[in-house]
Amino acid sequence: MLIAFRGTLSDALTIVVPNLAIALGYAVCIHALRLFGGRRGPPRFAYALSVGMLLFSILFTYLEPSRHWRMVFNSALLGAIFAEAALTSFCLRIPPDSRTPSHWLLTGVFGLGALMLCARAVLVAIEGPQPVGGVLALGPLATVMYASTAFGPVLATFGFVLMCNERLNRELVQLATFDSLTGVYNRRSLDRLATEAFAHAHRHGHALAVLLLDVDHFKRINDELDTRPAILRCDCWPTACSVAWVPWTWSAAWVARSS
Repeated sequence: MLIAFRGTLSDALTIVVPNLAIALGYAVCIHALRLFGGRRGPPRFAYALSVGMLLFSILFTYLEPSRHWRMVFNSALLGAIFAEAALTSFCLRIPPDSRTPSHWLLTGVFGLGALMLCARAVLVAIEGPQPVGGVLALGPLATVMYASTAFGPVLATFGFVLMCNERLNRELVQLATFDSLTGVYNRRSLDRLATEAFAHAHRHGHALAVLLLDVDHFKRINDELDTRPAILRCDCWPTACSVAWVPWTWSAAWVARSS
């Protein structure tokens, strides 16, 4: 919005501040992506590029006024920030099933923005200073470049919100399906799976076995093995279940905690 008042307000408010705000906004986006992927620490390279945009904006606005070189350097630096955002999104440390269309939308938006901004920097540098017209005019190419810069944050925010929503949904399904202490199915899931198992056995005439274990002093076991909750699940219970298990063609043994 401040850029629209260029010529009315001071250059500091219409050139320096907007360029810095845009760069810092995308640097914060990269920081959020890093946190989403479990990486700590700020993206120092993106913040350094933001500082570079500030310095070049001051240099080519006040010290050596040049709209041409200001556009070249700021486009190149902003393109580098977009490229880091695309790389960060692509290399997120998330499970393969978490790489949904929203994740690829976010990566694609940043990748396309990086290409457009770098192309803009190269074309402006090649054509040289142009008081009017040239690649600085609002032609088809410039329109696409400005549109990618303007709508990039909207699409990137939309994709990131979808990614967060999908992660929350997966966590809710996990909480609703598995016991938080042992990691096995909870009572609700046991009821659902048992209903399906009985129906399947009745429909196909298969044998069905149910093994109930009443473990005494389970609290003491929890207290002693609180740092190794997978022992009961992986070593003891599946072994016991496999003894009495009649294999199905579509499933395997289930272990659940009923209380």
